Parts: sequence; structure tokens; C-alpha cells
Amino acid sequence: MYVGPEGEGGLLYRKVYEGPGGEKVDLSRYNSSWQSNGRAGVPAWLEEESRKNKVKWIIPITSLEEYRDAIAIGFGVSVCSGQGFSDTTDEYGVAAARGSWSHAMAHTSCVDTDWAHSKYGDMIGGDQNSWGDWNSIKGKPEGVPAMPDGMFYVKANTLSSMLNGDDSFANCGVWGWERTGWEAFDITDHLLEHLKSSTVQDYYELRAKKSAEHVVEVLDSGSFNIAT
Repeated sequence: MYVGPEGEGGLLYRKVYEGPGGEKVDLSRYNSSWQSNGRAGVPAWLEEESRKNKVKWIIPITSLEEYRDAIAIGFGVSVCSGQGFSDTTDEYGVAAARGSWSHAMAHTSCVDTDWAHSKYGDMIGGDQNSWGDWNSIKGKPEGVPAMPDGMFYVKANTLSSMLNGDDSFANCGVWGWERTGWEAFDITDHLLEHLKSSTVQDYYELRAKKSAEHVVEVLDSGSFNIAT
């Protein structure tokens, strides 16, 4: 609600911001004081800055299939749950479910390859946690880029239980970051229907109208190929 179209805030780049009175807020590096004091909010001038980068559309994510497909077309997923994890990963960057956290986490990748299914029995999801260098990362999944500090992967059965709480959402596009409209991608019928029938139908209609001309341009230019 806060970062969405009707909310009071938005997203911020990881850089140094300077307020009208000369005060500075350095978001270029992880700072534990901002983490621990986040419940007090942010300065009004910085909140106003964040509104330049509002999320265009928020949709609920309730299943592994929706999670996988949303990430595949570039939508970050915010997962809220009470599930905790080990502070040490295995040799492929996967952390064991352990303990309990009350935490909202940013999921930014998904490995749904033959390797993942052979090694873990299903896909694995990438949790790009916000705590900086807090854990010991002993490796990464086969065929994926290096993981940033604090990240770990989650097994499908744990992830599935986390998504059952009806408190996880895909952040679909952000003002300030321009990209190809999702309609130009070859996405599953399930996700397509989920997008169109989400609880933010009014915003879907607005986005569809705004992106229609852009999608036609992309397809006509031949710069993007849709699988048949």
C-alpha cells in the first residue's frame, strides 16, 4: 500500500541523498542504524523523493507458479512471513529453514532448471535479504551470477509455505525504470489470467492502455521474439 500507485511513498536508489537543510542520508551502503530505526519512518523530504519512483502496479502472489513467472518477467516479489533461516548456506547458496523471523524479504531470482530439480527436487527462490553481510555464503546455484552480500536461496517446499500467508506481492514496474511491457513476453496462461483478475483491476486497465502502443512498437520492430 505504501509504495503502490495510491501510497505515500516509493522506492529509493542506493545512493547518497541530500536534504534541503544540507542533511545527508547515505543509502549507497548498508547501515544497521537505518535498519533498526526504520519503524520510525524516514524524513519527509526523503519520502517526497521516493515518490518519484512509485511502483506502478501491485498484485498478490499466492503460489510457486505465480512466484516463478512473475520473477521471470522482471517483477520483484516481496514475501512477508514468520519463517527464519540459517546464517550459513550450503555449497550452492541454499539456506536451511530455521527459527522464526517477522520479516518482509525481497525475492529477486528463481532457478527452475534441470539442475535445481535434480539437486533439490524442485525450483529454488532467491531471497536478496536487506541485512548486508550477515551470513556465510558458501557457494551459488549452478549457472547463476554471483550473489550479493546477505542473499540466500530457499527450497520450494519452504517457499510454498511462506506464500500461503496471503501477504506476498509482485512489484510490477517502477516509475523511473523503463522496460518492455510484460504483455510482450511469452508468459503462461495461468499468470496472464492472474494478472488480469487481480484485485487491482482498475490499475490493470490503466496500465494496459498506456503500454499497448509500446508493445506494438516492440513487436513490429522485431527486437523481441515471442516463443511459439
